[in-house]
Amino acid sequence: MEVLDQQEIPREGRTLESVINEGYTFELGNYLNAAFNMFGKDAGNFIGYCLVSFIINLVIGLIPFIGSIAGIFIAPALAAGYYFYLKAGNGELAGQRSFSNFFDGFKNPYWMQLVLANLIIAIFVIIVAVNVAIPLFMGVCLGFIQDLASAGQMNDPDKIQEVAALIFGSKLIFSVIFLFLAIALVMVLWIFTPQFIVFHNLSFWDAMEASRKVVMKNYLKVLLFLIVLGVLVMLGALLCLVGLLVAMPVFYLALYAAFYHIFSNESRPTMS
Repeated sequence: MEVLDQQEIPREGRTLESVINEGYTFELGNYLNAAFNMFGKDAGNFIGYCLVSFIINLVIGLIPFIGSIAGIFIAPALAAGYYFYLKAGNGELAGQRSFSNFFDGFKNPYWMQLVLANLIIAIFVIIVAVNVAIPLFMGVCLGFIQDLASAGQMNDPDKIQEVAALIFGSKLIFSVIFLFLAIALVMVLWIFTPQFIVFHNLSFWDAMEASRKVVMKNYLKVLLFLIVLGVLVMLGALLCLVGLLVAMPVFYLALYAAFYHIFSNESRPTMS
């Protein structure tokens, strides 16, 4: 891992080693502002790519069985497309990015590293979900049986049914929320993995380790950041397709803004 710690991000001013040793400030509000600013300067391309990637994922998902397998190899590169587009406008290529840069994730050596990272992270998340979900479900069922036994002392069958539905519904909702929170607690560790692969040219495992080390230096703030971005995406979903065409690009642009700030002396990235 010595080589990993001495790598540098293109155009950035800090090494991974210095970030881990010295820490960093995390400016959630600035990252969101930077994301909306970058989006506004190139909204057409970001919306266009979001729509194209959405259609590709939708078509693939409609293919029985094969679609699920194909999605494993296509979705990670599509998700990282925003980073490749931003990367194409940095350094010597500043101002020379084109729409095709969104699909650079399908090129070697990035493609397989993104796929492997996505698979390993998914496996970790499933392990956590299963270990949390099973005890939660058993606890909900046991608690429901106990509450139902107490409600059974009533003589009104309709009232018993009403109370039972209310109790089970509230417990189930709480369990689902807790499960999603547990998944978020794990996923946040690897939130910067694609950026390390794209900008740092790391292998999937080194990228995951680099992300984990960086996130652990400011875990709670990064977790809060991820939750805020998740809420933003959910709000976009409530506005149907139109809202998601803005929310999804902003989600990735905000993550890029955070990554950029951590490894540079500039508080905000700008569109070249």
